[in-house]
Amino acid sequence: MWHVISSFAKHLCGTLLFLLGLSLLTSCTESASEQEIFVRSEPYASHFEKGVYQCTKCGKPLFSSSQKVKSSSRWPVFSGALESAIRIQNYELAKGSEKRSRLLCAHCHLQVGHLCRDGEEMNSGDSLPHYCALSSSLNFQPSAKEAE
Repeated sequence: MWHVISSFAKHLCGTLLFLLGLSLLTSCTESASEQEIFVRSEPYASHFEKGVYQCTKCGKPLFSSSQKVKSSSRWPVFSGALESAIRIQNYELAKGSEKRSRLLCAHCHLQVGHLCRDGEEMNSGDSLPHYCALSSSLNFQPSAKEAE
């Protein structure tokens, strides 16, 4: 009986974290196969071709490949976004809890990820905030000349 409850709790926790765009999935899902599925679902995390990452909903350019950061995060990480492409929405999970920041497409308001501070999700070597995106919210458009 406890195994069924534990399995359900892990599934519920992972689902909620995914919907919130949070990075705590490994603390709720310890199975290697579950982690492998999650990593495979983030193909842009280790993608470094030249081009532009666009919003999957409206097609507007959000990030340039020149803004892509190598990190230990499971998500694609960017040092910034294209000008006026991203809107940051601050929120609290619970009243009085730590404030978090969602990344929204400035055009269609699709949640594309979250703002993270160095040390939260990657070890990129600097202390600047980074944009952690979900591959499922991005389409990559290869190009010889990137958007400025």
